[in-house]
Amino acid sequence: MKPWMKITAGLTLALSVIGFIVIWDVKIKDQIDSIDVVVVKPGVEILEHEMITKEKLSVEKRRRTSIVEGVVLPHELEDVLGTTAIHHLAGNSLLSKRSLDFEGLKPNPYFGQAIRPIPNEWIYAKPSTLRRNDKISLYLFAPENTDGSADIQGLSPQQIEKLKELEEKQNEESEQYQEERENIAASNKTEVSNKEDTEKKIRKSIIDENIKDLSETELLAQIESGNIPLLVDIPIIYAKDGSGNEVRNGENSSEEERLTSTGTISDLELILTEDEYRFLKEYIEMGYKLYITYV
Repeated sequence: MKPWMKITAGLTLALSVIGFIVIWDVKIKDQIDSIDVVVVKPGVEILEHEMITKEKLSVEKRRRTSIVEGVVLPHELEDVLGTTAIHHLAGNSLLSKRSLDFEGLKPNPYFGQAIRPIPNEWIYAKPSTLRRNDKISLYLFAPENTDGSADIQGLSPQQIEKLKELEEKQNEESEQYQEERENIAASNKTEVSNKEDTEKKIRKSIIDENIKDLSETELLAQIESGNIPLLVDIPIIYAKDGSGNEVRNGENSSEEERLTSTGTISDLELILTEDEYRFLKEYIEMGYKLYITYV
């Protein structure tokens, strides 16, 4: 072979190798070593407690080495819509299921939610098998002589005065929380319903096919008689014993068969909105107690 042909063949081979390396790094490697994943759109931020919507997400290819645990894949996109972010999510970041609240088990201040304790004195009966993350229904139990109004007969003048002070304080707190919700709503460009509208929504939320034709008065009578629940699907955040320790399943127990426990439940902590809590408290102050169930 002539020398010039050897030189030409060598240069051609060298250029081919260089070209292949460039194409490998730029195109082929990314195609082979990458998968489609769901990310937060560049330039978009999702704040803590903010709802996940399709407009804030996109599908991009990312290298397998950069994938985090629980990353959301394209076929799972519809499953995460409507959930809320547990923490702040920056633009162009991978979306992971570990960053999302699927069960509504973290209070969302945008909806006026908070973790609220339910004193044991408020409860008439509850299953001993309740555990954290259960969703419960709250029925009203009316003790004898409860006529739906607070009875102040037999109280001393000091006690009556104290009741009036508590009522005034409750009204002031209601106005304060309403103002806070309006400020939050204004910052998020949403509307906040007043207390009466919220109470109607709470009552109507538990209407099923059997009672949808009842008037509001009839529905309220059914709630107060304990025939239908006052609130439904309320998540338990903590179920604690008298020492403040969480009650868990004991030995020889499972999530399906809760045969034993680590203690006796003394206190429950639930996620409730301010309106739900006040609606509930009004009945407690009238002498009602709570009958708790779960499925």
